[in-house]
Amino acid sequence: MAFVLPVPPMQDLKLKLQQSTLVSPAKQTENKAFFLSNIDQMLNFDVPTVHFFKANPDFPPETVAKSLKMALERVLVHYDFLAGRFKLNLQSGRLEIDCNSAGMGFVVATSECLLDELGDFAYPNLGFRQLAIRTLDNLGPEVDQPMCYAGQSKESIGSTTTKITVLSVVAALIWRCKALANYTEYNKDRVSTLLNVVDLRSRLNPPLPNSYCGNAVLVAYSSATCEDIEQWPFSKLVEMVAEAPKRLTDEYAKSVIDWLEIKQRLPCGEYMVSSWLRMRFGEVVYPWGKPVHSGPVVSHRKDICWIFPGVDGANALVSLPAKEMERFVACFREFFPKSIIN
Repeated sequence: MAFVLPVPPMQDLKLKLQQSTLVSPAKQTENKAFFLSNIDQMLNFDVPTVHFFKANPDFPPETVAKSLKMALERVLVHYDFLAGRFKLNLQSGRLEIDCNSAGMGFVVATSECLLDELGDFAYPNLGFRQLAIRTLDNLGPEVDQPMCYAGQSKESIGSTTTKITVLSVVAALIWRCKALANYTEYNKDRVSTLLNVVDLRSRLNPPLPNSYCGNAVLVAYSSATCEDIEQWPFSKLVEMVAEAPKRLTDEYAKSVIDWLEIKQRLPCGEYMVSSWLRMRFGEVVYPWGKPVHSGPVVSHRKDICWIFPGVDGANALVSLPAKEMERFVACFREFFPKSIIN
């Protein structure tokens, strides 16, 4: 069943800042320059996430905050670049990280809200932006700010020989609705391109280890005219999305990485889909329990859709200008029979 979720009842979290500090590695680390790949140079932005937990009487908030801070200190010994600062290498002209142990931002705040008052966590609550602290007020100029912060239906698909995943179906539907939201009789030949973020770790030769924490992603693309997207069977769009990642071979990926260095920009596309379906944030067991919800914070970016796990399927976080969003929702509703959508 498909849903267009209602607006959450509460969007002001009524936060009160309790502590704002920097966390450094527990042990002294080497002061060095950390190389950033061509992909890291282009994907130089953060994606905040939120994780909500039920109250645990054995772990009051003060204990949780202390445990997280101590854990960060230990983790930063191994991932010391997270406590560093961006800087420009004047010789190469490339951005790199100065691993200087300057510290990672750590903020503790309280709220008067109860979890039940926040409504359905799957809905993109604008209030969650308050949890994504961007700057620490006591540090002054932006250049001194830390890099990271921590805080507390089958019939419509048709038949195909390609292996179909939840991501392929959801991404194809998002693509269709996004393309038709801007479709008129005057721009039938306009080409709509969907970019699908793909993990490169297993596609490179030799493959990257799972522990690699840089940006090991590129985009696979699917393109068609708006008229074709409207008239083709949905199964064709799903198959196009599913087939696109197959083109990301080792040779192709390395050529794109070289292309990024020359062009200094990402490939062009109308909309990008990033899947979090396999990240499994919700399966991590903390000392105080599993999170009741984990997911991305509402993004200011209007060109990316985040797909993440839901209770009964997948959730898609779509950000668009107001008028375009109205047309997007209309296309979404028209796609499904009235009996299976709310």
